[in-house]
Amino acid sequence: MGGQSARLDTLTPTERGVLEDASVMGRRGSGKALTRMVATTRGDLDLPETLRTLRDKDLLFVDRDEWAFRSDLVRDVAYARLTKTERARRHAGIAEYLVQHGEGPRVDDTIAFHYRRAAENARELGRVPGLPADIDERAVDWLCRATRGKPADAAIRLLGQAIALLPEDHPDRSTVLLDRAKLYASQHQLTSARRDLADA
Repeated sequence: MGGQSARLDTLTPTERGVLEDASVMGRRGSGKALTRMVATTRGDLDLPETLRTLRDKDLLFVDRDEWAFRSDLVRDVAYARLTKTERARRHAGIAEYLVQHGEGPRVDDTIAFHYRRAAENARELGRVPGLPADIDERAVDWLCRATRGKPADAAIRLLGQAIALLPEDHPDRSTVLLDRAKLYASQHQLTSARRDLADA
């Protein structure tokens, strides 16, 4: 990991910043979404040229409007260099962009993921300037939406992530617990179902 970090140190601030923005989006993504994030965080710059430079330095694959990290390690190192405040803001920004412009069968999953990561980072920091005050509620809402059409085990996992973001006295906590209890029961996990029913 130290070698990859040293490689990132050789980049210009703009190149390193774009790589860090991309790392928040994931292993791969679209140029349009990255353009929106870069416009928010870095203002006016020639993103296609920067992406070509990162491609030439063997850090990214770039193909038309798609990009991808050449290795998971490069992405992990770039992401680790961000502060939790920066991660929270960027994850929320991606989610908000996708709410407005996202398409495709997995868009709900992606929105839920980014709102959840924003909420989790913010929870460790307290109030984060520039982050929506209702970030936890947004994350819970999208995590619940993302359960639609999912197998029971995947839906149980998503609802567990939602419950973790809800305080014990939150009015929606009982509803989410009951939904998860039904899924546990459908999988004959009766001990877990009873526990959720008791907690609800």
